[in-house]
Amino acid sequence: MSSTQLPSAEIVVACHTPERNVQDAVASVLDHNENVTVRVVAHNVDPQSLWDVIDERHHDGVVMDELRDCLRSPSAPFNHGIERSTSRYVGILGSDDVLEPGAVDSWRRLAQRTGAQYVITRLRREERRSPTPTPPVRAHQLLRILADRPGRLNPLKDRLVFRSAPLGLLDREFFEGFGVRLEPGLNVGEDVHLTTQLMLRSHTVFDAAGPAYLVRDSASDRTTLVIRPLDEQFGFFDLTFAGLRSDAERHAVALKFLRIHIFSALVVRSLPEHWDAEQRQDLARWTRFLLGQAPRVRDDLSIAEERLVQVCLNPLTSHEELLAANRARGRHSRPAAWLPARPSRLLAVQGSLRTVGSSALGMLVPRR
Repeated sequence: MSSTQLPSAEIVVACHTPERNVQDAVASVLDHNENVTVRVVAHNVDPQSLWDVIDERHHDGVVMDELRDCLRSPSAPFNHGIERSTSRYVGILGSDDVLEPGAVDSWRRLAQRTGAQYVITRLRREERRSPTPTPPVRAHQLLRILADRPGRLNPLKDRLVFRSAPLGLLDREFFEGFGVRLEPGLNVGEDVHLTTQLMLRSHTVFDAAGPAYLVRDSASDRTTLVIRPLDEQFGFFDLTFAGLRSDAERHAVALKFLRIHIFSALVVRSLPEHWDAEQRQDLARWTRFLLGQAPRVRDDLSIAEERLVQVCLNPLTSHEELLAANRARGRHSRPAAWLPARPSRLLAVQGSLRTVGSSALGMLVPRR
């Protein structure tokens, strides 16, 4: 199928300030893909100010919507744009991010070939050459992708819930009946519940060797870079667990939340003032919450992860000990970072050894 025969697609970009690099986002879609439009949602900003920063040669490919509310969250404008799309496929793009050439065409071809309801994109941070290895799918799935024979992924065995944002391409008719949307009431993690549900319920394939979604860190106001109270940062935990249907799903999500959200919160909180007594109590409470959701979750932790959990659970340990335990967790050259704390779980699918191994392989996948 040639690119001109591909069904229509629309990429929604939510923008709340003309200072964002929305022109780069628009150009990355319109310059290198066919039969695609960009729907820019002017969120609490004058639409004309966004038209002024978009090159005139792209105006015919842009649909401009306006949304006024009292919220800073990008959820509402993304939901607004998706709900107004009439294209066969729809996706979202951050106003500071860009797509590598041909990304949308690659996603559509894959969706057409496989019948997928959701194609998840290769991710890469702009300053890095290697892709971000998430989700850490099984090795044989990566081999199939490299052989250009991608198959439907298993949401648990392929650890799909490690993906936190719904990036890629959605079958719009499927999504209309899906019922779950980005959560407008949250300032952070507003996309986690939706993404988790998509990973668990949709026919998903991974364009791991295709053009990447490039994440830029240039915006100082990105919500992921703001240090917030832990109760606000982890506010999506309850919502996400409420949508799970089995112990296996709770186990996988609890592991992901520990590894990606709890532990990552320690990375940006590197100063003593980030960890007063209240925040240490909150860290212990949220860690206990996850352990209570999946009582066997500690079975699949590495030695270093188990040590870090013990420190998180004890608010009386020092700030220095907390950060030292987190650094040890990230030293993957040392066996403690990937050997399981429970030796009987050495080859468990969700265990530390296979998860770290799959992540390492994912970083080596070349772009076709």
